[in-house]
Amino acid sequence: MYFDFMDDYAKVIIWLVLSVSTATLSYFVYRVVSKIKKERDKKNFADHRYVIGSAIVNMERAIVYEDDASFRFFARYAIRACLDMGKSYPPNEPSVENIRERLIQKQFEESLIEKVLRIYSLETLPEDSQEWQNIFKDTHKIVKALLK
Repeated sequence: MYFDFMDDYAKVIIWLVLSVSTATLSYFVYRVVSKIKKERDKKNFADHRYVIGSAIVNMERAIVYEDDASFRFFARYAIRACLDMGKSYPPNEPSVENIRERLIQKQFEESLIEKVLRIYSLETLPEDSQEWQNIFKDTHKIVKALLK
């Protein structure tokens, strides 16, 4: 009987030791992985093209979910990022006139300026999803032109 009690007691101690060591190991692995991920994200978001690309991807997602507010936000965000104005968010985002001034300052063609301003100043999107696709394609072309 004495040995049965010791076996149960030893099992509990082993179980406790393994649980605590597993939890401790998991915590340290989590900290290391989190630190690596944070450094990678900091490096990626410092890359201008990564930020613009993520805005384009988010526009595609907004099309799928038919979320016009997000679609318009990311279209404007991509344009601002191309013009080095990416750190401004609503309600403090630049006006259409500020965008026009920046485009003129960077000496873009008038036709491109008008396309950019048309997309930047959209208040609502059409009901037809094909129109969203056309706006998305135009935004994609604009981003390519602005990054040259």
